[in-house]
Amino acid sequence: MKRKLSAFLVLAFFVVITGCSSPSDDAKSANADLSALGVSRGTLTPAFSAAVKSYTVCVSNVVDSITVTAEKSDPKATISIDSAQPAALTVGNNAITVTVTAEDGTANEYTVTVTRNPVISVGAIFPGSTIRWPMDIAGLKAGASDTGTSVIISEVTSTATQIGSFNKMVSDGIKYILLTAIDGSAPEWAGALQSAHTAGVTVIAYDRYIKDADLFFSFDNTDIGRMQGRWLVSKIPAGLYYVLSGASADDNSALFKSGALEIINAHGGITCDTAEVTDWDKAVAKTLVAAYLSGKTPNAILAPNDWTAEGVAEEIAASSLTTTEKTGLYAALTGQDGELAAYKRIYAGKQGMTIGKNTYYLSKWSLSICSDMATGKKVADLANNSYKSLPAFLLTNAIDTKAIYQVDGTNLESLAKAGSLSFTWSEITAP
Repeated sequence: MKRKLSAFLVLAFFVVITGCSSPSDDAKSANADLSALGVSRGTLTPAFSAAVKSYTVCVSNVVDSITVTAEKSDPKATISIDSAQPAALTVGNNAITVTVTAEDGTANEYTVTVTRNPVISVGAIFPGSTIRWPMDIAGLKAGASDTGTSVIISEVTSTATQIGSFNKMVSDGIKYILLTAIDGSAPEWAGALQSAHTAGVTVIAYDRYIKDADLFFSFDNTDIGRMQGRWLVSKIPAGLYYVLSGASADDNSALFKSGALEIINAHGGITCDTAEVTDWDKAVAKTLVAAYLSGKTPNAILAPNDWTAEGVAEEIAASSLTTTEKTGLYAALTGQDGELAAYKRIYAGKQGMTIGKNTYYLSKWSLSICSDMATGKKVADLANNSYKSLPAFLLTNAIDTKAIYQVDGTNLESLAKAGSLSFTWSEITAP
């Protein structure tokens, strides 16, 4: 019995010892890969892959530091980054190396080369002696500090002096020019633009089309028309609409109209009569509406902008419609441009809505586009649409709600008190 017990204990001891040992227990991991690599500013190029060891990032001059983050594939490995985080950036190339050391001592190096661009110069040429451009210019000046940009602004009153300013900017070595031509069809522009392209200058047609520019940059005016259409069908889902459009000679008129009718015609249950307001003239709008109301009573009137809406509102007031009909028609009257007079009419119940377009933000976006180009992005990378013969970047409400916004009786007060409009609540409510 003792012999049997001894043999059992020996066998049990042998099983326990051999069952707990393995040749692989002594092997150390050679995994020196990363599972993730990221940067706090800019875009890592190419996209991260553990097998790729070299990356580049481009940032604007205003970015003076960057943080590189890394995650190891094997928890037993260690990571070291040769620069303190965040890493300070000088103008030019800045190499940051991430070293991964495996448990067995195997090492991999991942290098991120960050290029901080110098201050870029952007030229901006606007028509002078108009009330349209001061907000754009203010936005450019404010955006300059945000993007590390030097902005050279020219406001002149003739095509000849615009071309002179343009040619000087090209000869001065400015590589990005925002151009709002007084007359983009002037034949002299062809030679000037060709010379600019030869010199490697990127010309952006700012809010006005000019043939042979590299990019057209503006609000998405078709989408603004859609915003008007969506608002109307949400308020008056069925009935008769009187749809006015601006001057046919203005490209934007057709865009506003097409966007609005795209929504209205797709809705169903709505009948439309249309008319053109020649020269965007308030007096013409009044005459058209007076003639129309003499024979028909629409449920809604789409005025293409606030100036024409003012004429429509005045004619509604002067019409023989009942008080109830007038109240209903005022409430279903659209506008556009975010004028103070329009906000006052909305407050008084004499206009339903307007679309505000803040050119301050439009111009700031244009500088962002130039800054992106300076970091290596191409026009094709930045364009989100096309306009006539040009690739285009068209700013929409979905891209920036501060640049394009809808205002009606439900949000007028809150937007004004939040400082989101160009006018204060006191200005809007003042008699």
